[in-house]
Amino acid sequence: PGWGVYRINGSGGKVTGLILQECTSVFDAQGRFSPRFGPRREEIPADCVLIAIGQQRDLSFLPPDSPLWAAEGQRLAVDPFTLQTPLPWVFAGGDLATGPTSVVEAVAQGHRAAESIHRYLQGEDMAAYRVCLAEKAREKPPSAPRPDRWFPHVERVRPSRLPVAQRQGYEEIEQTLSPEEAMREARRCLSCGLCSQCMECVKACKAEAILHQMLPEEHSLEVGAVVLAPGFEPMEGDIRPEYGYRIDPHVVTSLEFERILSASGPMQGHVRRPSDQKTPRRIAWIQCVGSRDLQLGHDYCSSVCCMYALKEAMMAVDHTPGLEAVIFANDIRAFGKGFEGYYTAAKQQYGVRIVRGLPSAVKERPSSGNLLVCYLDAEGRPVEEEFDMVVLSVGLRPAPAGVELARRLGVPLDQVGFSRTAPGGLHRTGREGIFVAGAFAAPMDIPETVMGASAAAAAVGELLYPSRGTLVRKKTFPPERDVSGQPPRIGVFVCRCGTNIARVVDTTAVVEYARRLPGVVYAEENLYTCSTDTQRRIIQAIQDHRLNRVVVASCTPRTHEPLFQETLREAGLNKYLFEMANIRDQCSWVHARWPLQATEKAKDLVRMAVARAARLRPLADIRVPIEKRALVLGAGVAGLTAALSLADQGFPVAIVEKEPVPGGLARRLHRTLDGLDVPRLLADLIHRVQNHPNIQLYLGARVEEFGGHVGRFRAVIRQTSPQPPPSGEEGLSANPSSRPTPPTERRVELTAGAVIVAIGGSAYQPSEYGYRPTPSNLMPRDSAVAISVASTGPIQRDLPGAIQEGLAGAERPAVLTQLDLEELLARQPERVRQWRQVVMIQCVGSRTPEAPYCSRVCCQQAVKNALALLERNPQCRIYVLHRDMRTYGFYERMYLKAREAGVLFLRFSPEKPPEVVAASDGMARPSAGKHSSPHPSPPESMATGLVEPSSTGLVRLSLPEAGPGGLVVRVQEEALGRPVEIRADCVVLSAGVRPGPSAQEVSQMLKAPLTGDGFFLEAHMKLRPLDVATEGIFLAGLAHGPKLLSESIVQAKGAAGRAAALLSQEVLDRSGIVSQVDASRCAGCLTCVRLCPFDVPKITEEGVAYIEPAQCQGCGLCASACPRKAIQTHHYDDDQLLAKLAALEGWPSNYRMAPEGAMACSLNLGGDAVDWFPRKE
Repeated sequence: PGWGVYRINGSGGKVTGLILQECTSVFDAQGRFSPRFGPRREEIPADCVLIAIGQQRDLSFLPPDSPLWAAEGQRLAVDPFTLQTPLPWVFAGGDLATGPTSVVEAVAQGHRAAESIHRYLQGEDMAAYRVCLAEKAREKPPSAPRPDRWFPHVERVRPSRLPVAQRQGYEEIEQTLSPEEAMREARRCLSCGLCSQCMECVKACKAEAILHQMLPEEHSLEVGAVVLAPGFEPMEGDIRPEYGYRIDPHVVTSLEFERILSASGPMQGHVRRPSDQKTPRRIAWIQCVGSRDLQLGHDYCSSVCCMYALKEAMMAVDHTPGLEAVIFANDIRAFGKGFEGYYTAAKQQYGVRIVRGLPSAVKERPSSGNLLVCYLDAEGRPVEEEFDMVVLSVGLRPAPAGVELARRLGVPLDQVGFSRTAPGGLHRTGREGIFVAGAFAAPMDIPETVMGASAAAAAVGELLYPSRGTLVRKKTFPPERDVSGQPPRIGVFVCRCGTNIARVVDTTAVVEYARRLPGVVYAEENLYTCSTDTQRRIIQAIQDHRLNRVVVASCTPRTHEPLFQETLREAGLNKYLFEMANIRDQCSWVHARWPLQATEKAKDLVRMAVARAARLRPLADIRVPIEKRALVLGAGVAGLTAALSLADQGFPVAIVEKEPVPGGLARRLHRTLDGLDVPRLLADLIHRVQNHPNIQLYLGARVEEFGGHVGRFRAVIRQTSPQPPPSGEEGLSANPSSRPTPPTERRVELTAGAVIVAIGGSAYQPSEYGYRPTPSNLMPRDSAVAISVASTGPIQRDLPGAIQEGLAGAERPAVLTQLDLEELLARQPERVRQWRQVVMIQCVGSRTPEAPYCSRVCCQQAVKNALALLERNPQCRIYVLHRDMRTYGFYERMYLKAREAGVLFLRFSPEKPPEVVAASDGMARPSAGKHSSPHPSPPESMATGLVEPSSTGLVRLSLPEAGPGGLVVRVQEEALGRPVEIRADCVVLSAGVRPGPSAQEVSQMLKAPLTGDGFFLEAHMKLRPLDVATEGIFLAGLAHGPKLLSESIVQAKGAAGRAAALLSQEVLDRSGIVSQVDASRCAGCLTCVRLCPFDVPKITEEGVAYIEPAQCQGCGLCASACPRKAIQTHHYDDDQLLAKLAALEGWPSNYRMAPEGAMACSLNLGGDAVDWFPRKE
């Protein structure tokens, strides 16, 4: 296999060459070094020969016929286990026995020979219990299981070498690593070493979370259902190596940049470069790193990257005034509720620049150490733009551990590893009884994750309804200790929050200060006050020191107050004897650069909390009996789905629908983009609702009165309905040929413990582009779209008259909406086979000043109808004019399919929208794709206020055989930078979604607020997306905001899950923080009645105000506004808040309330409004 040295030739004392001989083998059969040579020789010229000196054995003391020789005559013969030679009293090891080996092996053989000699001299068996290490080393070890954590392959950092021309003297050829290279090489460590039980980690962990004595435990559980929620993992930044991640330290991933922005992160919230701590002035975000990438096999959109990039860019600008933020993206997919407004704010208020397209590479500029982002500009020219940092917006993928778990459970997965779900049911897997929640079903944002989790819970509730409550163990608390009449004995617990608080605030000094405050008998410092072990310490401290008030100085009460209140209950104290001082959000985070001042402020906050805690009084929660019935407003797909889910869980449900037929906007849909048969789905839902014993359906009904509170709402409905269908007919009938019957009216009073608002939305009726809405192509109340429902069959529809009129002939060109086109494709497909070119225009009625939100469904609708149109007319050319194609998640696959099928997507800017005009007979019509001379003046436009096309560089996309008539669409295409003219047989408008016409009325009746766009406002966008501010009322479907049908189904299931969690309780414990009226002071002035956003205060027959405790939300507005101080909000009484103010300002404690009629000053302290008038006695 190689060559060995045979001889060195020379002449005149100088080397002239080297003679080599062929080496046929290097090792013998036992793997020992024993080279053998063949007859071939070659000579190579040389001026200098460097000899790497080896070793040679001196065996001259052994005669050739000695029995010690091995068979090949090159080394001594030894036993591989004992190293004994053929002469029993002679042992051998090292190079004499094995050939050239390492020093380590020679030492080991010396030890082994010594052990053998000892046994030989003792007469013992030399081979017993001994293993030949060489043989063991050749054994193939069993393959180890793949670890849970998967480490990407990272190339070794190669040290630089001295150039050949500089290799002189004794200088090292291989250079050492730079500090950055050494750090990069260290990060390659897989941490695969075994624990040596040094216990240093136990000493270092301040939370005492490491227990070395823990052993794996196996538990067997018998369950009726499984919810699979293993989540996702972010892709690695080096999935695209051309962007320089792990090569240049100034390239970070989006999650790493989140840590940079975080106040608890390595930069303490300051935007700095990781390597040199410099403040960057220009940062670039690169989108779709790992997403929408066919080369990587990721044919989906990760859904969340655009929004978190916008958020990070805005926060970076906030943290670093003057910073320039640039986002490189193909599309900005701001499709969620409120996202478009966020996107607009990023551009207009924060100056975030959006560059269309993705860079080809990121490289370092050696002179400055900055980064050069290489991309093509709008004109197609290569550009290198310099930035201080680059952030890679990495996508989402299923976690390998989750994929393995799903496979063990027999859950089908898609080609990437996400759970395969049925159309219209993202929470249902392919295996009965196993459900999925969160991003393992599809990439999604937090609100969709929360909705999906509630939907999975509802599905489990339906399945396990007969067993509900059989395994519930109610938590018990010790009897509550009576502290009335006792002086305050306050315990103060100051949290370090790891380093979140302690790196800024001197928490030890705060504890010492707290110990000196009046009423404080105990104070201590905790690493994490919210940890389980600290909760036990608080309970023990309450019992040991007889504490009757507790103050915790830590983070926000919004997330942790319920936890600490529960701890007080476990210690036998009333939970309202608790006060919290927020020394993290309001102190260490906002004053990170001023630790001394932050410490003093923390002392102030603790002093104020102690002053208020001393005046806290025990309160009792209000126990409200639950009416185990639900009221669903709206009988669209969302309302019907929510009602069926609740009914299948055993709860009676009443559905109120204002239309005479159910179905809502879904009556105009035929198939969704993911393949759901909408007519069959709707027919099945209606049939199940009509035949379900737990459901009452009120059609043609409206809510006239509404009141009550969570657990017991009261609604009065007025129903106007036709006479029932003839005997023997099932379902509903709106057949126009049926004989009309006079309507009947009735009033029905309903009570319910929970309400689900699913009143739907409406389709925008365009006034743009010559569209002519007529009563026959609107969804009418008089059933112009006829529906007949068989027991299980699909819904049959008649084609709306406006579509037939619009297609009557060339004299009246077709301008349709996507809903019109869908009806046409389903009912009269022969009409579309005549079309040669179709133009679809996106964002009609969306993302405009009148409707500044994305309607979310339009892009999917356009892709769906384009593919359906090509199925029926493969020769048709389809052009989609858009601003951003927002086919998020797995809908990206359908967008790709449409592009592969030949659909052309052309981008326009909102400043230059498309123009639609009637075609002129005299217009020149060159072939598609040919450039034409400037076109003549356009004919009269069918829409006003349109942009005049450019006079040069026009690109006409039309057919040479196009006849007269039709439409011409002109648009300034962004990628081409030129005007484009398209001759179209039909223009399809992707009209947006509008709020339901009754949204305002229902909002006022339910006291459920609306957004500025007219949709219902959720209690919290991310954490409570299914609830409204009024407890016990939930949202589903288009009433909440624009969404696809499958998303409405999931949200409806989620709303049913939230309602079922409420209805499954016998009683509801509501907060005791409510307002109470002192009737002796009330003047009946109606101030509280007018001010309350929840319409709770009522005037009694005695002429004074009364506030129902079960309805009161405890906001305190009435107490703040009452001019006679007749209202107090429990737990926020005036004396408690004034004590807090007095502690802040150092006021004397002997203040008194303002006399009647005196002028008062109104303050708002963290949402607690109070009128005060301090005065010395």
